[in-house]
Amino acid sequence: MSAVPFEDFAQNANIYAKADDGNKKLELPMSQLEQGPAARRWARHKIDVRLKVSFPNDGNTESAFGRANSLSRGGIGAYIPCSIPVGTAVRLELTFPYSSTEAKLDAVIRTCEGFRYGLEFTRVTDAMQEMIVKNCNGTELLQ
Repeated sequence: MSAVPFEDFAQNANIYAKADDGNKKLELPMSQLEQGPAARRWARHKIDVRLKVSFPNDGNTESAFGRANSLSRGGIGAYIPCSIPVGTAVRLELTFPYSSTEAKLDAVIRTCEGFRYGLEFTRVTDAMQEMIVKNCNGTELLQ
């Protein structure tokens, strides 16, 4: 196994290096310390839907099926029974509870604990954002 230069690793893993006092310091965009209801931009809503995740792996595209268990305007929480590194860009395919149309969303893996993943949506169209908001609002009625 060869060593990867820190700068290459940090860029690919969405890790930022700061050098305030000359020492390198790692800063993760959503570190464990920043998690929790007070640190969230959007409220989480419970859902239970099957999803398909496609991601790059050794030059190929791999796919896995999992279960989404929480939804917010900015992302989704899911159990996915495979190993996907934090920082990986993925493609999600799922049908939200209050929609008959399959949603295809780009996301990035932000957190991982075992097979429990936190994914942040990227490049969301206005129509897709409207569908996400509708489903967030719909789950509020059931809670």
